[in-house]
Amino acid sequence: MPSITLKNIPDALYVRLKRAARAHHRSLNGEVLHRLEASLKTDAMSAGERLERLRAVQPDIPPDSLSLDEILAAVEEGRP
Repeated sequence: MPSITLKNIPDALYVRLKRAARAHHRSLNGEVLHRLEASLKTDAMSAGERLERLRAVQPDIPPDSLSLDEILAAVEEGRP
């Protein structure tokens, strides 16, 4: 199996990868492979198909299930 050596990894990125690996119970190598695979995964669904699926489930979502403030707070919480 081929190997890759990464050089000049910024310290902050390395720390974040290590934390993510620990949180997901993976080795650092396993975490990097998982993230590479996820980022390069091909999405067979077209934009039109995705929109059609979203419109199909939209009626099932109560209009007052989340406020704009709750959504914005969740977005901010997810930012590093």
